[in-house]
Amino acid sequence: MAIQVYITTSCALVPPTLNILDELGVDYVTLDVDAQDDARERLRELTGGFLSVPTLEFEDGSVMIEPNLFKLRITLLHL
Repeated sequence: MAIQVYITTSCALVPPTLNILDELGVDYVTLDVDAQDDARERLRELTGGFLSVPTLEFEDGSVMIEPNLFKLRITLLHL
């Protein structure tokens, strides 16, 4: 299963987040919460009702909400 990345097309943090995932060769699926109702509802469950993007849901069930890019890179390097 790939990492689920909840996004919107208008968030400035999304492109750098996806660039890091691509750079490190991480498998992921993007879920646009503006276009997908089920993704929007799942994101609300993960974030306590907020539409915080980007949010990453990892295979083990852990979540990073609006991650600091340095911390994201470190986390991904240790997968």
